[in-house]
Amino acid sequence: MSRLLLGLAALSVVCPLIWILLASLRPSPEVFLNPLGWPDHWTLSNYKTALALGGFTSYFANSLWITLASTLLTTFLGASLAFCLARFRLPGHSLTQGLLATGLVLPLQLVVLPLFFWLKGLGLLGTESGLILVYTASGIPYAVLLLRGFFSSLPQELFEAAQLDGCTPRRAFREIFLPLARPGLSTVALFTAVSIYNEYFLAFILLGQGTLPLGLANLTIVSQYHGDFGQLYAGLVLAMLPSVLLYATLHRHILTGLAQGAVKG
Repeated sequence: MSRLLLGLAALSVVCPLIWILLASLRPSPEVFLNPLGWPDHWTLSNYKTALALGGFTSYFANSLWITLASTLLTTFLGASLAFCLARFRLPGHSLTQGLLATGLVLPLQLVVLPLFFWLKGLGLLGTESGLILVYTASGIPYAVLLLRGFFSSLPQELFEAAQLDGCTPRRAFREIFLPLARPGLSTVALFTAVSIYNEYFLAFILLGQGTLPLGLANLTIVSQYHGDFGQLYAGLVLAMLPSVLLYATLHRHILTGLAQGAVKG
């Protein structure tokens, strides 16, 4: 019974993706006349049109840069703070954990107005750097939550042996614990990258233009007026492709990272 339910759930996700892919390879009139039919004529012109008129090349480059920078900063800073919380009892330890827990449950929509004026005061409103800072700050609580449990699950004797060999905490973190935390780091990087790559609200408010979700929204609006559904579905496929490739590359580490990160809180 459980396998049947799992199969039905998988079909509910896979079937719409396959339909979007097939629709993107059909001429727009054919999609309009027979939306659920099998393609009679295969074409790649929808992708050429989406890339040319929709500006997807520049949108993709901007989204890739913002996602890559935010993911690297979030993963590194989150891992550093998680290691400190897992291995040291520093002043403000409980307060730091409480603030991180608050960051997990606080919707960003509630603080978007202060963020708007803060970035405006710093001269970063409408810039990619300002959006990267916001994405990094919003992703650190989740990264710390997962990686702290991962670092706590590693034997304390490993850290003590490194200290006996003359390793400073910084060197032990860099050369011993970071390589061991690779599954957890991959999990954090994957979830962070996918969430930032698909994020629309903050990008719309704080940047205004230039990311792939914003470009896809513009393409959706334009397609409504001249019925170019093939171009719209081609844009959807182009937008989904990086996330699918990233998951296909790192999926082996996800369950390992989540399981090991949940051993200790």
